[in-house]
Amino acid sequence: MITRFASLLVLLLWGRMAVARQPEFTRFWASNGLQDSSFTLGKPIRLNYRQTHLRISFRDRNSSPATRYAYRLVGEDPRWYDNGGSESVSYANLFGGQYRFEVKNMANPLKVSSLSFELEEAFWQRTWFVPMLVGYGLLVAGVILYLVMLYKLRGRLRLQQLRNAIAADLHDDVGSTLSTISFLGELAKRKFPKQPEASLPLLEKMVDEAHQMVQTMRGMVWTISPGNDNATDFLEKVRSFVSTMLNSRDISLTFKHDVPERDLLSVEQQRHLFLIIKEITHNIAKHANARHVTFYARKHEQFLWIGVTDDGIGFTVDTSGEGNGLQNMQKRVAELDGKLEIESANGQGTIIRLMIPL
Repeated sequence: MITRFASLLVLLLWGRMAVARQPEFTRFWASNGLQDSSFTLGKPIRLNYRQTHLRISFRDRNSSPATRYAYRLVGEDPRWYDNGGSESVSYANLFGGQYRFEVKNMANPLKVSSLSFELEEAFWQRTWFVPMLVGYGLLVAGVILYLVMLYKLRGRLRLQQLRNAIAADLHDDVGSTLSTISFLGELAKRKFPKQPEASLPLLEKMVDEAHQMVQTMRGMVWTISPGNDNATDFLEKVRSFVSTMLNSRDISLTFKHDVPERDLLSVEQQRHLFLIIKEITHNIAKHANARHVTFYARKHEQFLWIGVTDDGIGFTVDTSGEGNGLQNMQKRVAELDGKLEIESANGQGTIIRLMIPL
């Protein structure tokens, strides 16, 4: 009896093992989100880095409704997962690397089927990408820092050059005026004991020179003061300077301008323009013998137009163009990328037109 029961149990176990076989792979499918691809089983499977969506199908030929499967993906997670009776497994957004998919029939857990495949690493998944990204970020930050420092350095150099130019202008004006005042003072000193009345014109000349120097200094200091970059304010300062200089010589002035308040002039533009207008005004006051001067300024498109007309004795431009005053004016206009035109003739007055880009 016992022998017969043992034989029956052996036959039952052998029959169950015969039913449960090792699962076989039936399909390997991959997608890059736009296109699906099926791969031949039995050959090496290599996927590009875009094919990160997978589906693997398998089945046991002797499966029954009670068949249950377990699976795992070595390279991502070493744990086994119960898949029930489903004969496919899907994965999404896998990273690059070497993988081995394993599946088994829970009725015969010792027989495991495996399928290996390789997924190409995207460049951002490779070990050198993060250090390269950090290095690139440091490089960009270094370049930005370098450009900022270079911009500040160039700004300081421009400021220093402007300071040097202003110092040179003031040195020339102050030095020349002081030399003239000193010469006139010595001359008046010599004449005063014997001819006191003869020294009076010399003293008046000294006062005039000093007064002009004060006006020039005030104009230069105003142009370099912070916040004085408004074109309208600059022209009002010019009007005050020109009016003071000409009124001291009994020369009337008509001053007009049509420049919007929002337009700005850089310190360098103001410096050159002020010194150009100063040179024109001094020439009129000292040499033109004029009775009336018309000054106008207007904006047309992106240019500032300035015109100065006097009714004085005029001069021959061709023969007088070699003077230092006119040469300095031409040089300053060139620094502003502008143009200067002078129309004059003996006995016909003078017209000066100046154009600079804003």
